[in-house]
Amino acid sequence: MDAGDFIATWQGSAGGRERSNFPAFIGGLCEVLGVDPPRGPAEKGKLGNYEYEAPIRNASVRVAKQSGQTGFADLYKQGHFLLEAKQSYLKEGQSEPVRSDGSSYDRLMRGAYLQAHNYMRGIEQGADGAFAIFFLD
Repeated sequence: MDAGDFIATWQGSAGGRERSNFPAFIGGLCEVLGVDPPRGPAEKGKLGNYEYEAPIRNASVRVAKQSGQTGFADLYKQGHFLLEAKQSYLKEGQSEPVRSDGSSYDRLMRGAYLQAHNYMRGIEQGADGAFAIFFLD
């Protein structure tokens, strides 16, 4: 797959299926970039080196530093990045993920940012390894 094929596959696709679309999207992106895709999960409950749905202890989706909570980052590569995906809820024929007030896309991205930020705090506090250098939302 080249970059043009990748873009054609994903541009304008219907939204609302983040959980099923995200691994396919990342797999295709890794192929285009010529890098290894994520591996399978680490030992249950442990944060792996490069995985989908990485368990982050002491982090929740909504509240940072909430003791005992485990959140699940969409994609994590130790010492490199944390990626929290959000997929819009585009309806067929819609071209952009916006509400009449223009806030929908921004709301999705703010939510992804806050979620990823909380997960980073959980990684920094835990003994699970180095925090990510970059986080992408």
